[in-house]
Amino acid sequence: MLGAGIYLAYAPFNGLLFERFMACTGSIGTAGFLIYVADASGYAGSVAPLLVKSLLDLSLDWSGCLAVARIASFLTGMGVMIFAFQYFRKRFTTR
Repeated sequence: MLGAGIYLAYAPFNGLLFERFMACTGSIGTAGFLIYVADASGYAGSVAPLLVKSLLDLSLDWSGCLAVARIASFLTGMGVMIFAFQYFRKRFTTR
């Protein structure tokens, strides 16, 4: 369920937000690089815990770590989105 929720939040960003961002800035090109960065971040975020678990002999409650990571990701994402909203609202406000 966590993976499905992450994908359902991720898909609209790649499909809609990045394309609209490129259109809003007036840059010539596609959103391919932004989509690549989002994909690479997702892959790194899913591989990093596996590497830590296999390379370091840690005795952690992995369910608890997942819960903390999930909440931290949510709070970080919301903070970044609020900052981006404020920034782009100031920058691209029609006068």
